Amino acid sequence: MTIQRIDTVDIHNLATDSVASGDFLGFSDEDEAGDVSNKVTVDDFVSAIAGSGLSASGIQLEATGGGVSLSGSTANRVTTVTGANAIEGEDNLQFNGNSLSITTGSASQVPLTVSGASGQLVNLVTIEDSSASEFLTVLSTGTIQLGFTGTHRIQTEVATGTDTAGKNLDLRGGKSTGTGVGGPVVFYTSPSGSTGSAVNAHQEAVRIEGDGSVRLFNDGTHRIYVEEESGTDTAGKNLDLRAGKSTGSGEGGAVVFYASPSGSTGSAVNSHEEALRIDSDGAIRFSLESNHRIFVEEVSGTNVAGKNLDLRAGKPTGSGNGGSIRMYVAPAGSSGTSPRGYSEALRIWSDLIVDFKAATDDGTGVDTMAAQAYLPIKAGGTDYFLPLYGAGP
Repeated sequence: MTIQRIDTVDIHNLATDSVASGDFLGFSDEDEAGDVSNKVTVDDFVSAIAGSGLSASGIQLEATGGGVSLSGSTANRVTTVTGANAIEGEDNLQFNGNSLSITTGSASQVPLTVSGASGQLVNLVTIEDSSASEFLTVLSTGTIQLGFTGTHRIQTEVATGTDTAGKNLDLRGGKSTGTGVGGPVVFYTSPSGSTGSAVNAHQEAVRIEGDGSVRLFNDGTHRIYVEEESGTDTAGKNLDLRAGKSTGSGEGGAVVFYASPSGSTGSAVNSHEEALRIDSDGAIRFSLESNHRIFVEEVSGTNVAGKNLDLRAGKPTGSGNGGSIRMYVAPAGSSGTSPRGYSEALRIWSDLIVDFKAATDDGTGVDTMAAQAYLPIKAGGTDYFLPLYGAGP
């Protein structure tokens, strides 16, 4: 008799049957010497593989403990871990595949916080269009940068309805404490540089100081002007400089122009001095420093006529007389510190009659036509008196 050992079994030749408790499974025990083929009941096999969170019940594995509990069943809620074996679909955090909605559930909580890593190198936030062109970027330094293409605007929402006022757009410098000066609002531009592809640097253009002063950058000459018009015979727009309005009998604010006269040689910054003031009654006043002139800029070239300097009185209506052009002086008086009064020295009437005035010691002025028939003229240090006849209007 020959007994042949069969090391392999073709499971396709075996009969099909269901697995029940007490059935055996064959396995190879590689830790045993010799014949390593063994069998084990299905029950023992299930018990052997049961571990943490699983238990054997006959030939079945069952989960032990409560497992993971999910709260909330509304569609589109984003799930977050709320504790051990607990997750929740957040009602205030929803995503429908296209739009992410974040709503704070508490007025004292920040809805969204983006925190960079220590030494953050790349952007914190980037908003792009469908072609990956940047609209808005929050750089790692906190700087907010608008996209590279097109013209960008920062504006308030457009008002709707009839006669609805637009909303303010506030740019606010940082608040100070105590006697500290508030932070300025600074505007920068990027002037052109040398030809090439190098990025030109930003340069401060306008600064609004904490006290409200507006300062232009100290590089080059600056102008404040209204944009040029286009088209045929289009009138230019006004440039208004308006002082503050007063209330009741209070005087309105003045429009004041300052200059910075040169000082002693050195690097010290020269101070500003009032150069011209337009008072609330329209009077134009020059500063106390040095002499002042009103003149037209010199022309250049050969035999070029100089430009006119026009002083124009007010136009009348109908048969009313036109305004006159008056010139006043302040004659010297008695010794002291009291300001002298103004005296009218010359008047050009609307019918072109020139009326000269002679100042008295008290500065009140005396009509030369009535007080004396002479016009005093000084030439070469000598006083001359020209006889005058007739009377003014």
